[in-house]
Amino acid sequence: MKRLFLFLIAALGIMAPHHAMADDLPKNGMVMNFKPFDSKYGPFYDQISRQTLQVYDISTGELRTAPKREKEGFFGDYDWGFLCDSCKMFDTDLKLGSKMTILVRFKSNNNATTRGPIALMRKGQPDSLWYFPISIEKNRMIYMEGKPSPEDSAMVRSRWHYDIENGGHTAVFVLIDFKSGRHEVYTQDSASVFYNTRLSELAEQPNRLLFTQQEEMLINEFAVWNRLLTKDEILFYYHGKKSKDHELMEPVPIVGNVEEADGVIMHGWNTTRWVCVAMLVTLFIIWLIRRFRNINVHYSFSGSPLIILAGIFGTWYLQSNLDTDVENMWIYNLVNILTYYFISFRADPMYTIRNAGGVGSVINYVGGVFAMLGEVLDSIPHTMWEVTYVNRRTGEKRTQIERHNNIIISIFWIVVIIFVIWLFIIFSQLIYQILPFITLCKFIMNFFKERSAFKEARQYCSQRQSEE
Repeated sequence: MKRLFLFLIAALGIMAPHHAMADDLPKNGMVMNFKPFDSKYGPFYDQISRQTLQVYDISTGELRTAPKREKEGFFGDYDWGFLCDSCKMFDTDLKLGSKMTILVRFKSNNNATTRGPIALMRKGQPDSLWYFPISIEKNRMIYMEGKPSPEDSAMVRSRWHYDIENGGHTAVFVLIDFKSGRHEVYTQDSASVFYNTRLSELAEQPNRLLFTQQEEMLINEFAVWNRLLTKDEILFYYHGKKSKDHELMEPVPIVGNVEEADGVIMHGWNTTRWVCVAMLVTLFIIWLIRRFRNINVHYSFSGSPLIILAGIFGTWYLQSNLDTDVENMWIYNLVNILTYYFISFRADPMYTIRNAGGVGSVINYVGGVFAMLGEVLDSIPHTMWEVTYVNRRTGEKRTQIERHNNIIISIFWIVVIIFVIWLFIIFSQLIYQILPFITLCKFIMNFFKERSAFKEARQYCSQRQSEE
């Protein structure tokens, strides 16, 4: 049984979707390219500078070898890269002109307020002289500082919510013109522009790229060019050969929204999600009012335990594997599942519904699944062998009975179980997406069924009274 369980886990790991790397980046003007999926020298090796990433000591300006790890990163075995658990850099100067492009692809669960994860600087400089083109200061937030246009006199700080791509990673391009101070920031579905001339005002131009220390930040890929990439090159990175079917958004000037955004409870909530929450809360309030009006009436659970389990599993699976980019998503999930659960209780004055209670139905359903799995395992043909083990040192013999299952039948049931689990994962993701619609349908159906049940109860009472 234990071997079967381990095999199922391994099989599901193989079936899990892996992130496909984009096509090769343009080589023209490239001065640094960290791409661990293609590197045979390890996750700390840069292919262009032929240097290995090292830990940078801010206080002394010294570099030392980064400690090796059996598993790089905390996001899983398939996420190659390095953690920003300390400041890191390559011991090589960047040969830059008046323009540069930075690509950084990262995966973050960062709730800290430290700046980074990249900074432009010179070796030995204090951190007060470092330049941060952008900062990922809070979970799924890009911070930028500059002027919306060259004509503006005031600097503003802007906070921008970014979307997460497949696999939970985010790739950001930063195009910098040192002389004009123009910065263009691109993600797969949005773009921003601002002006900051601090780089041109420094006594010495930065020549090092530093990865600053940041909590729970994994750098998965980065590259540096001594020119500005074209929009077609950026688009090609995001979409590969299908880039002709997509467009890159035009950069929008930043706005001073940091103070305003601090008062916002949640980020990344679109209109559809807000409407769903409002609708579900309204349905629950209506159901609650009707329940109090029928306080003496028996209510029975008429929902589907499978839908509840699929909703719970779909919530866990999507958030743990796809790392949804919506803050406080648990509010939406909790409202979604609880509303369906409570609305599934409907007036049953005649006690016609034979299902167990809500929690009881779910427990019974889970128990039935495990009982069925047990029957499947018991149905596999097996042979009992009597095996004698001899201790070579003492000559002591020990006899025990071993059960050996039929290999062909075992493999058949393993394939069937994996296929069922795979279908349940797909079903759970579907239910997770359409559960508000299912809840609305359940509410309407129960309304009409309750009217019919009350009508039947009144007829029954009238009949009993006439008989008496």
